[in-house]
Amino acid sequence: MRWHRMWLSGLMLCCGNVGAQEVLATPGARVRFTTRGSTRWLTAVVREVGPDSLRLDVGPTQNRPFATADIAELQVSLGRNHLAGMGAGLLIGAGIGGVGGALVGLTEARDGDYYIGPVWAGVIFAVPGALAGSLIGALVGTERWYPGVVATARRVEVSPRGISLRFALPR
Repeated sequence: MRWHRMWLSGLMLCCGNVGAQEVLATPGARVRFTTRGSTRWLTAVVREVGPDSLRLDVGPTQNRPFATADIAELQVSLGRNHLAGMGAGLLIGAGIGGVGGALVGLTEARDGDYYIGPVWAGVIFAVPGALAGSLIGALVGTERWYPGVVATARRVEVSPRGISLRFALPR
């Protein structure tokens, strides 16, 4: 019985580390990255991985190489999650519908003896907003991005002390 507990504990430790690992950017993968000195994210598809560069399709007509030393941060897409998009759309749609309904209720439009206050108007408008938001969110989805790495970069340097060969993972 003790061996089963030890085996299960070791398996749990291994699985905890697997989730924290970075994803390798391979040809055909959808990536987003920032270059050094820029904070703008660029989205591209990896076409070719060289020893010290990546050839990326940045736009429909732009297929150009990027040196791995120039890439500040790289993230790899693991696909779209439509269920998470539906949940986010539901919350956003309900919020917008509720606020809009409350504003309509604050106008105090009275039709004879019939009056709906801002709270009930917010609730009434939140329901169709939530339905529309969840439908739009399910269609669009959310993309899951994980930190990625490129193949190991090799660098040969000559200094007064001699020749050195370095292996490093670009950021």
